[in-house]
Amino acid sequence: MFTNMPSKVQKYDTAIQNVEQLITKCYPEKIVELNELLGMPMFKPRDLEELRQELCIPVLPPVLAENHCDGCIDDQPQSKRALTDVIVAGCPAVTCSPVPCNKTVCEMIKVVQTIVRTLIKQANFLNMWITVLTIQSGSAICASIQEDINDEFKKIELNAIDCFKMISEYFAVRDKTLALVAKYPHAEEHRKAVVEIDEKTCLSLTKVVCDVRNNYSLLIDVATKNWIKLKSSFNANTYS
Repeated sequence: MFTNMPSKVQKYDTAIQNVEQLITKCYPEKIVELNELLGMPMFKPRDLEELRQELCIPVLPPVLAENHCDGCIDDQPQSKRALTDVIVAGCPAVTCSPVPCNKTVCEMIKVVQTIVRTLIKQANFLNMWITVLTIQSGSAICASIQEDINDEFKKIELNAIDCFKMISEYFAVRDKTLALVAKYPHAEEHRKAVVEIDEKTCLSLTKVVCDVRNNYSLLIDVATKNWIKLKSSFNANTYS
């Protein structure tokens, strides 16, 4: 009955150490890191004019289309009459160079994706170790704490999914808007729409970083408030 006791105790001690390291070291360090990131020029409040980027889609001059027809009959139906000189404005723009992505937004997206993935990994790590403690100790208190942590993890997971969905939608919507710019280069509204999309995404990405920082704070708060109860209950059930 007691042959495996030392190995079990060692596993419990390892679990406790891992959880304590997350709560007391890893999470606080991430909060400091994210605070510093929000103070960097990339995420710092800025003049949104800086986000504007040349689209490399020229506005072509009006084209004079000549279509003369000798011997045209005036009494022909309108649909069959030959067209006279017509000014065609806003021909589709033809460009040999690719239309670039917004460099600033793309750099922010790379940073945010890494931050969100790290949050999911570390939150899942905490949830896993508390689940291990709950199963091994069989304590009702541990189970209650594990449910609280699991609820927070589900919220974090849903927020992460929304973040990646927002990023994919940004590229899809921007692509469609750029197609309209290329098709109707004379329409200023489409060009302004591209700028608005970039500005909105920039603000949304900054908000994501703030939310991730707040999620770390919530995990620390939930874990710290319940850690003494969890640890005492775990020790009571393990060594009794």
